[in-house]
Amino acid sequence: MVLRLAHALDVPLAERNRMLTAAGFAPAYAERPLTDVALAEVRFVLDRLLHAHEPYPALVLDAWYTVLEVNGAAQQLLPPPMPGEPGERHNLIELLLGPYQQIIVNWREVLRDTQHRMQREASTRTGDARFLDLLRRVDSAAGPFEAGAHPRTESPVLLTQLRTPEGVINTLSTFVYFGSARDVTVEGMHVELIYPADAAADRYFRR
Repeated sequence: MVLRLAHALDVPLAERNRMLTAAGFAPAYAERPLTDVALAEVRFVLDRLLHAHEPYPALVLDAWYTVLEVNGAAQQLLPPPMPGEPGERHNLIELLLGPYQQIIVNWREVLRDTQHRMQREASTRTGDARFLDLLRRVDSAAGPFEAGAHPRTESPVLLTQLRTPEGVINTLSTFVYFGSARDVTVEGMHVELIYPADAAADRYFRR
């Protein structure tokens, strides 16, 4: 009954496990580290995706925005701290609230967009204390929403404006998720693919 209700409400797998535990049952879905041999097919896809996206940046993030993997372009574009030594991990939300304020020209607009995306996620992650703590920090930094806070632009998507040694470049992002996931780690994981938003940015990446 618990699983039927969770399936009908499209509850994330991690939340389903918490519901089962609260009801006195064992978790139904595994949560393996990305290095687990059982996730070899997933790692293969991620490696191919990161490599194929060069010379543009790509980052693999878990459900709490921890940076799990990056390609070479992301290491060159984004300043430290970034994943370097084996086992070293950084959180993209913490970076956004900290050192990345210095390189994102339209930082507040990007933060507001992140806040809206996380608020939508929160509706199905009510028992995820770690995620909700990150959201509270984002809410605190973004402040209350004000009418007219979003500037009128001709772009149909939010552009992230980044400071580089060669000047400001315009980028946009897409997100890739795994479909039909049966593992908590895989379901919560997504890949952010960063693209140039104009010819000048494309030339910068290719150089």
